[in-house]
This record gives sequence, structure tokens and C-alpha cells, in this order.
Amino acid sequence: MKTALLKLTGKPFNFHCFRASGATFVAAVAPERARMASGVLHHSRPSTTDKYYIKGRKHQSFRIYQSAVKDIIARGRRRRSRAAHDKAQAGW
Repeated sequence: MKTALLKLTGKPFNFHCFRASGATFVAAVAPERARMASGVLHHSRPSTTDKYYIKGRKHQSFRIYQSAVKDIIARGRRRRSRAAHDKAQAGW
């Protein structure tokens, strides 16, 4: 397995790293299917998979949060800019 992964990627991978990457990839690309990683990894409890393997959900949640904050800030700037423009037009 190590040799095949090295040939495919050009980087040394151990099997544990390969498993973790697969579980994290599934969680990042299809979060609604992240629980299937427990079966693939043969964990008896999904919490084990969540705790040690699935890191994509945290990153995805953070990206969604960042995007929402940026949208809120941009809307506020547009409103302030529009209000300043309206005041200038009214001769304030």
C-alpha cells in the first residue's frame, strides 16, 4: 500500500494517514455523507470517526461563517455609502 501511494502521489503516505485523508475528504465534499466514513473505517462508534478523522466539518463551518460575516459587512458598507450619497444629493 505504501509503495502504491508513493507511486501515485509522489509523497510518502502511511495507511493511517490515507484513511484519515479519505474520511476528511468525504466530510469536506459531501458532509451529509460523513457518517459513512465510520463504516468504511470499521469504527463501532461514529463518535470515534468524528473525533479523530473528520476535520473537514470544522473547516467548512468556519468558511461558511466567514462568508456570512463578509456578506453582512459588505451590506453595511453599501447601506452607509447609499445613505451618504442620498445626503449629498439632498444638500446636507
